[in-house]
Amino acid sequence: MKRVFLISGVCFAVVTLYIGYLFTSNFWDNRNPFVKQHMWDVTRAWTGVPDLPADARYFKIQTDGDFLTRKFKCSFSAPRAKIEAWVAKVPDLDKAERSDLPDGWQEYVGRGKEGATYFKLGLHPEMTAVRLFVSWN
Repeated sequence: MKRVFLISGVCFAVVTLYIGYLFTSNFWDNRNPFVKQHMWDVTRAWTGVPDLPADARYFKIQTDGDFLTRKFKCSFSAPRAKIEAWVAKVPDLDKAERSDLPDGWQEYVGRGKEGATYFKLGLHPEMTAVRLFVSWN
């Protein structure tokens, strides 16, 4: 009987640790600078956007989702001319659905690449900031 309790306890501990890892993995990913570079590489692959402008500032990226989904949110700012040049290199942006948000931002919703469901590209009214979101499920 002790053996059954011991095996059950070990199995419960392993399952609990595994579930805990799945729920907290985004916590660690969002704080690791090496993983952040990988997150940006995946975001680029799933959206087709070019690399950041050389003088991009305030770049932030974070991951959301669980073990069945993965979502990346990022943002950066740069001078207007650099962002206009960057946006001109985004493939298929003319095919994306454009909408004007109440805060003045322009948002483009397009089809993701490499299995990603969709992406959203937001542009600041003065073209000095970019918000990017991509989802894979």
